[in-house]
This record gives sequence, structure tokens and C-alpha cells, in this order.
Amino acid sequence: MPFATLDGRRIHYTDTGVEDGRPTLLFVHAYTCNASLWDGMIARFAPRFRCLAFDLPGHGQSDPNDRASNMDFLAQCAVAVLDDAGVSRAHICGLSIGGMVGQHLGFSYADRAHSLVLACTTGKLPPEAAGLWDDRLAAITTQGLWAQIGETIERWYGDGLLAQFGPADLDPVARMIGSTTVAGAVSCGLAVKAHDVLDRLDAIRLPTLVIGADRDLSFSMDHPKTLAAAIPGAQLVMLKDAGHLAPVQVPDAFEEALTSFYDRWAD
Repeated sequence: MPFATLDGRRIHYTDTGVEDGRPTLLFVHAYTCNASLWDGMIARFAPRFRCLAFDLPGHGQSDPNDRASNMDFLAQCAVAVLDDAGVSRAHICGLSIGGMVGQHLGFSYADRAHSLVLACTTGKLPPEAAGLWDDRLAAITTQGLWAQIGETIERWYGDGLLAQFGPADLDPVARMIGSTTVAGAVSCGLAVKAHDVLDRLDAIRLPTLVIGADRDLSFSMDHPKTLAAAIPGAQLVMLKDAGHLAPVQVPDAFEEALTSFYDRWAD
């Protein structure tokens, strides 16, 4: 079970797949999830790529760190994982907060990335989101993560999609949320609340794919469209009948989008 170290704190990651001369893929999970969110997608790509996925601080098996309230520090966590794994550069695929981490890697640590996939994410939270995040973080602090599971899953699975998933499908997501530490959820939540980099994204010169979902209640279709427009040369793919957890909800369509992109840029 590999661990990288940053600030004397452990960062857990998984290392799966083959090294056949193709660049490594690095997956970054959504808020209050962990690296296992990507297990299904990694199973699809591991026969062709070496695949890394790590737990953000205070998530999964990674130690909490107060510095995780800074998005650039979360990008440093990704770099620490690459260093520990002996990988000089990787293709970055991030979902939600993971896509925000990917943006920071794109303009601050571009020498460690071959390309970016930014899924179900945004370059800037709207002003009204600040109050929502204050309320959410206050509830997490006073009630814990388990109290947030129902509301979170309903929001993530998207408008009209929740009924398609039974308890057995939701349990792994619920366990991820419930296993996240309060310290990890609060610190990374503060990083999300402060995320505002639209005016910096024109500095990204990496091949970039932005993926949006038509039923994403966290980041409506305007967010991926604005994000793609802000990054020079970025491609935009909008997935149908998908909510915030698109890799879990529509894995075939998500894999197809990644495969088309990597077939062009991953050699």
C-alpha cells in the first residue's frame, strides 16, 4: 500500500496497470470521496496504462492537513504522489475538486503534466455559492459527514437520476462520504469555496479536455462551457443523462470521451 509524504503527513495512493511506454494516468477524486471512486474507470484503462489515484488530505487513508484549505497545496499533493511513484509527468484526470486541482497543476506545475481532463468542475464558483459552502461546512463541523450523505447523494446523482440507483449502488458512495474526516472535509471545502482561477486559465498550454454533464446539479452546463472557453484550445464534451458523478453513472460514455482524447495525446 503506497504512501507519499508531504509536510510529514501521509498521502495514500493506488498504483495499478502496466508500463508499456505510454504515459501514466493520474486520477483525482471528488470532494468527500476517495481514490476508490475511480476503481471502475481504472479497471478499464489499466490494461493499457499505468494508473495512479490518490486520496486528498483527510479523505480515504490520507492524513488530514490544515494546508489542504489551499488549492495549490492540493496540487502539491499530486506532485508528491508523482515523485513517490517515480513518474516525471502524467496525464491528469480530475473530477469536481479533482478538476480544480488539475487546473492548478496546469498553470503552476505544467512540467509535471502531459494533458488535463477536467470533469464536472468549474473555474470559478458563483458569488452565491459562498453562503452555501459556509452552511455546508458548519453542518459538517457540528453534525459530521454521515448526516450529509442523503443530501449529497441526491445532489450528485442529478435531476431525475436518483431513482435509477438502488441502495446497493449507493452504498459505496455513502461509505466514501462517511469515511472522510471532518478535518479533511472542512479544509478541502474551504479550498473549493475559494476557487477562482478563470483569469489564470489562459496560461494553460496543455492539451485539455473539459467534460460536463447535462444533469449535474453541482456545476450546471454553463460551468464546463465557460471553463473550456477560458483554456486555449480546450475540447468540450457534454455527457447526456449524467449527474455530478459521471464516471460512475455513465462509465461507457466517460470512457469513450477519455479514450478518444488519450488516443490523440497519450503516445
